[in-house]
Amino acid sequence: FPSHDTAGYGYANVALEMAVDPDSTLFRIASISKLFVWIGVMQMVEQGRLDLDRDINEYLEAFQIPATFPEPITLRSLMTHTPGFEDRIYKLFVRNLDEKSSLAEVLENAMPKRVRPPLVQASYSNYGTGIAQHLVELASGLPFIEYAERYIFSPLGMYNTTLLQPVPDNLHPFLSHGYAFSNGRFRPLPFEFVPLQGSGGASTTAADMAKFMKALLNKTCLNGNCLLDSLTFQQMLRPAFFHSEKVNPALLGFIDMSTNNRKIVGHGGNTFQFHSILAIMPNENTGFFFSFNTSGAGRHARRTLQHLTDQFFPDTVPLYTPIQLPDDYLRKFEGTYRVNRFSHTELFKISSVENAARVTLENDTLRLTLAGETSRWVPIDSLIFRNIDNNNTIAFSKNDRGKVQNL
Repeated sequence: FPSHDTAGYGYANVALEMAVDPDSTLFRIASISKLFVWIGVMQMVEQGRLDLDRDINEYLEAFQIPATFPEPITLRSLMTHTPGFEDRIYKLFVRNLDEKSSLAEVLENAMPKRVRPPLVQASYSNYGTGIAQHLVELASGLPFIEYAERYIFSPLGMYNTTLLQPVPDNLHPFLSHGYAFSNGRFRPLPFEFVPLQGSGGASTTAADMAKFMKALLNKTCLNGNCLLDSLTFQQMLRPAFFHSEKVNPALLGFIDMSTNNRKIVGHGGNTFQFHSILAIMPNENTGFFFSFNTSGAGRHARRTLQHLTDQFFPDTVPLYTPIQLPDDYLRKFEGTYRVNRFSHTELFKISSVENAARVTLENDTLRLTLAGETSRWVPIDSLIFRNIDNNNTIAFSKNDRGKVQNL
């Protein structure tokens, strides 16, 4: 197996000056936890207990998904984040877990509205992953926390990884605090509980994630133990849904984070306090995992992955040749573009406009401003643009009237 290097920087506990130890310090990895759910799903698919294309209502017992659209929601749509649910932010993180509520009750009470048919548009869904976790529980007969321990963590020797919240007593002394930095000091914040454990509740170490990445780079096998058949794992890494063939596709569970014309798959994870990325490059037999324990570091996590890729695996493909398009045509792309992951019913729907991307025409290029960052894009096709500095691309679409779609 490939070797690995781990390192810790800064403090897990500022007050005690306890340094981060990559072998023992636990960080909250948020949505990277979803990879454990998706592997559990595919394990059940291999055993014939679940089917990717069956109506999930045929499996559900305690509640049903409303038949808002003729097309049923399937595990394939859940794994590609195309079930068609609105996003729900309320109570995604809480101060205390309601131990009296089962996962089925949490899912029934927190059910978002279906706003579009499945397999039409990708919109990241924590709730969809929660449903998938519940389906694994129903198919296996085990609570997912126990299932993951028995069939994912233990086979790979990930003994410092847990979905329990709070973490078990034997791991608690090694759990990093989460911090906010203000007025020149680091302020510790309370533990963040995630009611949908599989969607974001895991705590782990860098050393355990190195084991997980080694397994993924070896078709889910480590030390003679395999989580999945190699063909099943390959299926997870194949494109399963496209918005455009010129941009990264949706995969089965994994996020395609490819850049520099290098295949990169994995997942990111963000709580309010912790920001993490796990990324593997199958063709380069390489993986990266890093986690920050201070709020506001999400942007730095994304930049770190890009910088590492630029440093060790630069793009060897020449920049795609721009084409000349008249200003009148380019002005059609000006406007405000709302991220499609937003609440249609909660007060938080207002934030979808505040956090929208804004595009203006500037010197024959499109100037895009999103999340406080600005980039410039040149056309390489009538609806495809590449970054002025690299081969990363964005794609636009037109509505039924032939108008570029925005807000």
